[in-house]
Amino acid sequence: GGSVDSAAAEEVFESNCASCHGADLSGAGPDLTQV
Repeated sequence: GGSVDSAAAEEVFESNCASCHGADLSGAGPDLTQV
């Protein structure tokens, strides 16, 4: 175990994950069932 840079982790989440998972992890991303 090392240290975690939570500010960097939050930035990565906002850049790569929040659009689908939601900023509050509620989901409601795009419909990918036909992809």
